[in-house]
Amino acid sequence: MTRRLLLILASLFALLRANTTLRHASSIQFLLGISYGGFWATAALMLAQLHGFGPAQTGMMAIPGAAGLLLARPAGRWTDRYGAFPMVTIGVGLVLAAYVAFAFAALWIGAVIAGAVLLDCGLRAALVANQTLITSVAPDARSRFNTVFGAHIWGGNATGAFLASSALAYAGWLAVCAIAVSASCLALVVQWRSRPPSP
Repeated sequence: MTRRLLLILASLFALLRANTTLRHASSIQFLLGISYGGFWATAALMLAQLHGFGPAQTGMMAIPGAAGLLLARPAGRWTDRYGAFPMVTIGVGLVLAAYVAFAFAALWIGAVIAGAVLLDCGLRAALVANQTLITSVAPDARSRFNTVFGAHIWGGNATGAFLASSALAYAGWLAVCAIAVSASCLALVVQWRSRPPSP
């Protein structure tokens, strides 16, 4: 059983090493996960510190934060029509825009609400497009591709939660924003490097 598990894990690493599309898509979602996980891991404490919010008020942030669910189906249609590259680029751009809004969180609670909407929409757009992309590359290995892809998503969320929590404790909210912007800019670089060749 242990040998079989090791063989399966080795095959996942082999897929990641051999497939450029999977590496790019997974790297982008890992980096966006840092931005996403960083916000939600620190939102409650940030809102308490900056606006005196309690648990009930903070819980209401889940409503604008779920806006991306409404974007999932249109994002799939737009990906089918225009391709994954523009959709992922838009998604990364929305995540960056979210942190521009979050930078004003201390001044206005509306900035936090707007940022939460942009963050979830951006992450969802990139996720739908990247997942469509990787499943089209190797339909026969779809489950293993999704395993690698999903591990990067949750790894990014966990990394973002750790980095953002540490940054908030030692340097404040703007440090959280700086980490997320840096991660999103790296995602944009990876995305640019994976752009399709001009016809």
